[in-house]
Amino acid sequence: PIFVKQILDDNSNRIVNARNIEIEERSSQNMLIIGMFGVAMNDFPNDGERWLAIGAKPDTPGEVSCKGCGLQLQHLKSSSMVRTLDVTKLLPLDPRGATVDEWTTPELLGWMRPPGDRSANPAGAEAMRRLARALLCLLAPFVSWLTLTFTTRRSQAFALPTACAAVMIADIGFSQLVTRLSGVGTTALWSILLGTVCAVLALLVAQIVIRQHLLIFPALGRS
Repeated sequence: PIFVKQILDDNSNRIVNARNIEIEERSSQNMLIIGMFGVAMNDFPNDGERWLAIGAKPDTPGEVSCKGCGLQLQHLKSSSMVRTLDVTKLLPLDPRGATVDEWTTPELLGWMRPPGDRSANPAGAEAMRRLARALLCLLAPFVSWLTLTFTTRRSQAFALPTACAAVMIADIGFSQLVTRLSGVGTTALWSILLGTVCAVLALLVAQIVIRQHLLIFPALGRS
């Protein structure tokens, strides 16, 4: 069953009910020719919902079935009907670039012409957010190596999930850092991100060097 509500104007709505619907023909101009079967169409006034059904005969076209509505209500019932449907009006889609999330990295950095207005979109913050995630991808292998040194028979069930959770928390932390410090400037924010990542990377490498002998420790010997 198909139910459609169409706003005709400020004073009337159209309700369409159909038992079944089929696509008869597709057009290259975003148009569809559809066939509806078992159709009941009603035009109702849109003035405070003051209509009340009183059991009008559905087979009588133009039968008034609300009190005080006058000729504003029209009724149509048909076994089949063919209509043309504009897909762009059914599913309106914004053009690419309406938000900076859809911009490519070269467009964010100004290397290519963006599809939207740069002055109306925080392109710098989005570029820094992507940079933070790229730096996090650099840290992820070192986190996995360090996790391997802590993996034993007792911890193998939760060691890797804990490492994944740590990476996700770092991603959220970097995103919040970019959002809160976006006003300090691109250069300063880049320096803060790079310094933070270098410090974390140095800590990870130092721990891996200290525990490197556990990387080749026999699995059966881990306890």
